[in-house]
Amino acid sequence: MQNAWIMDSGCTYHMTSNRDFLTDFQKNDEGKALLGENSIGDVKGTGELDRSDYAHKSKNGVLKVTKGSLVKLRGALRNGLYVLEGTIVSGNAATTLEQ
Repeated sequence: MQNAWIMDSGCTYHMTSNRDFLTDFQKNDEGKALLGENSIGDVKGTGELDRSDYAHKSKNGVLKVTKGSLVKLRGALRNGLYVLEGTIVSGNAATTLEQ
């Protein structure tokens, strides 16, 4: 689940393995997180998500994250957690300017 988003709306903090999702990453190697099956993971830092204008709603085991009228992410309830289904598109574009 390298790039999976797991959403637990009842938790205090959320985690991701991808720093690119965070707008203000601050390195901090001092923390530990208790994970599933009682394994322990190292906390590498904290950051903020850009949550402006986003909303989430769950119904019948499906969670939708929306911005305005657009559904940005969708997730299915699995073992008490919502596993979000979506892709992050990133990259560079080569452009030229004609004169």
